[in-house]
Amino acid sequence: MVKTFMHSGKMGDIIWALPFIKYQGGGKLYLHLNQIDPNNNENKLGEASANKLITLLNTQDYVEAKVSWTGEEKIDFNLDKFRDVIYSCGKSIAESYFVAFDVKDDYSKFLNQPWLKIPNYDYHGKVVVSRTKRYLPTPTNPFYNHLVRSGLDNNGVFVGHKEEHDIFCNMYESDVSWANTYSILDLAKIIAGASLFAGNENLANAINEGLKKTSFLESQKNNENMNCFFLRPNLFII
Repeated sequence: MVKTFMHSGKMGDIIWALPFIKYQGGGKLYLHLNQIDPNNNENKLGEASANKLITLLNTQDYVEAKVSWTGEEKIDFNLDKFRDVIYSCGKSIAESYFVAFDVKDDYSKFLNQPWLKIPNYDYHGKVVVSRTKRYLPTPTNPFYNHLVRSGLDNNGVFVGHKEEHDIFCNMYESDVSWANTYSILDLAKIIAGASLFAGNENLANAINEGLKKTSFLESQKNNENMNCFFLRPNLFII
């Protein structure tokens, strides 16, 4: 019998839920739209964002994403339950889903191995940079100056909003190109083709972690309280 899942969270939260869905053998994922985040009064997932996200979700062979949940469909796993434990369990967002549903088996391989597969790559061999205004541990980071001096303008590409690209170029005196991605699958194709990823804890990083690319990550968390990454040999905190 096909298992059913529901999630009303932000796009990144849904990407982080995929290892748990894969552990459960996959199934049908309903996206619950237009739910308000009580912390900031923002809409967590609108229809436009959901439609961009399912371009990536439905390329995975273990999940079938649907927009949207009406409240009538039977749900085996309400993935919003991760919010009950995320700030108290001391685990990453991805692992918090396993904690929320009290999984006792060894599920480490579902976290430590790639959980995303991308059919085709774009920008093969490029350095991919994604730096958002939210979730920044510090306003600036000297690692990006190093990337610019090492040839980022010729060998890199920036993903994210155009405003974020403009801020990055002004801050680090860079002319790195900007990729205008129309869907989350477009974004994933660029990250999948990267030689390395550099950025902060955002949606692009959630995709990057699902691909286990060589990564240089700005993190707000210390090693004892990880949230949006896993310690692995090819990930470096900057």
